[in-house]
Amino acid sequence: PDLFLVTIHKDFLKIAEGKLGEAAESARGMIARWPQSAEAHTNLGIALARQGRGDEALAAYRQALVLDPQLAQARYNQGVLEQRMGRLAEAEAVARFSQRLPHRHLLAAQHAQRLAGQHHVEVAL
Repeated sequence: PDLFLVTIHKDFLKIAEGKLGEAAESARGMIARWPQSAEAHTNLGIALARQGRGDEALAAYRQALVLDPQLAQARYNQGVLEQRMGRLAEAEAVARFSQRLPHRHLLAAQHAQRLAGQHHVEVAL
């Protein structure tokens, strides 16, 4: 099995199980080993967001998007977190960009539609 994929999935499971510190530490290890991994940066962002470390999570999502501008999960999570932090202009900018993504990025497109139509989105990070 591919070590990278196995580790990404293990980190995601740690997040789902609420082992956020372990997930963040593992994601940082992945980033050290695979610095160009947008997925590792996204997992780090998710773990940090769930720990209430919004600014750090946004930095991780932004780095993921530098590496892969069309990564729907990072884009979606960034927009939701920006909105939850009361940064509506930033959330709307994310939504506008998401609307221009190819149709295969359905999650980001759905997020864009929600943000365009309302000021509060009920989605768990």
